[in-house]
Amino acid sequence: MSCRFPGANNTDAFWNNLRDGVESISFFSSREIELEDPNWIEHPGKFYIIEE
Repeated sequence: MSCRFPGANNTDAFWNNLRDGVESISFFSSREIELEDPNWIEHPGKFYIIEE
């Protein structure tokens, strides 16, 4: 099975982050978001592509 986890390169690191209470959600700065869309969600998640 293949999966991607925020802030972790593998399932062991992901479970360690959960156990340790690591906050893996990152936020866009207001500078990165320059939209005037009333439907915009202020705290979307970011996805990182980890190349091996």
